Amino acid sequence: MLCWSSRRCEKQVLRSGLLDLHAKCGNMEDVSQLFYRMGERDLVSWNVMIGGFAFQGFAKNAFQLLREMMQEGKMPDYFTLGSVLRVSFGGGGFMKVSQVHGLITRLRFESYNMLAGSLVDAYSKCEGLLCALKLYRNMPTKDIISCTTLITSFACEGKHNRDAMDLFKEINSMQLGMDNMILCVVLNICAMYLS
Repeated sequence: MLCWSSRRCEKQVLRSGLLDLHAKCGNMEDVSQLFYRMGERDLVSWNVMIGGFAFQGFAKNAFQLLREMMQEGKMPDYFTLGSVLRVSFGGGGFMKVSQVHGLITRLRFESYNMLAGSLVDAYSKCEGLLCALKLYRNMPTKDIISCTTLITSFACEGKHNRDAMDLFKEINSMQLGMDNMILCVVLNICAMYLS
């Protein structure tokens, strides 16, 4: 029997849809009330909640929900983990990103390029540039977004201008294409060299 034909599954889909609607409207207080009143929470409803809090910038809530999800015996998927990595963790961010990274490794999601790129971005934002560079070097498929993130982070830190220029040469040789952001950052690095 297909899940879609049962009333229970239809109600679950409807509830998850309502959660998603409220989350997209930014009304996380109402979303939380609906979520905690649900008798059964599936992966979709957890992802809506975690993604909603992450999108609204509530890192603490998103990370706490990930913990609750796992305590209830539900395992996150790559979408869940990508949502958690989207937020800026502020103080203690490196430790939290490392924990999510460990979970990604334990769940064997390292081959998902989207997650590798999200990890590069998250480590770059929390002073983990060497970890970000190592991840970038090991990415199955390098992309312009991850490379731009690294080059921008190197330039902002100011200590790794040589690394930034090496990455620029690398993506230029790989013919990944350039965007305005990366060109602007590289021009700023060149200007720093000249001054």
